[in-house]
Amino acid sequence: MILSITNLKGGVGKSTIAQNLAVCLRIQGHSVALVDTDFELKTTADWGNDRGENLVNIYVECVHQDNVTERVLELSDAYDIVIIDGTPALFELSSKAILLSDVVFIPAIPSIEEVRTLERFMKRYKEAKMMKKRIGGDVEAFIILNKYNQNLKIDREVADILQEFELPVLQSKVSYRVAYREAKIDGKGVVEYDDKKAKDEMQKLANEAYILIKKYL
Repeated sequence: MILSITNLKGGVGKSTIAQNLAVCLRIQGHSVALVDTDFELKTTADWGNDRGENLVNIYVECVHQDNVTERVLELSDAYDIVIIDGTPALFELSSKAILLSDVVFIPAIPSIEEVRTLERFMKRYKEAKMMKKRIGGDVEAFIILNKYNQNLKIDREVADILQEFELPVLQSKVSYRVAYREAKIDGKGVVEYDDKKAKDEMQKLANEAYILIKKYL
């Protein structure tokens, strides 16, 4: 099973979602490899290096864009789940990630600009989906609302707009919480941290995501 966490826009929490989903799925008992495709910043690779020996083992590797296809397929033979942490800097890479994946999760922050970015992403997704179908495969995509505040009118309005979008939106939403930043410092997911609200919401997200992907496992 290959998942990608991608978007054409930066700052939407791709790495945060990828890291936390990896931890949750590993705790559920699946072997997990997490692929960092940002060869310059290496945010997720650094996070993996910061994980202590007392935490569940997650294999993390930074892979150059030229080697992504070959390496992800190699890892998919060795691990139950491979998660691609995608970078928005290279459009070609986002298409590669979609083509490689069984399921794509698209983190989105609640803003009108995000809706416009998702409309551009849809073109790339449809092209990749069509290409994959031609070789006998398929890929499904889902939106994850990140940095969401139920108390803000604009957030609720954007959430309503996205519900009418071409891609389904997960019911579970990720709030803007300091816990996500604090847990990351120690190479942890929030389910390994001490913020109960963050733990609960990430566990709900992981459970909903797993229901969507388990038919491929």
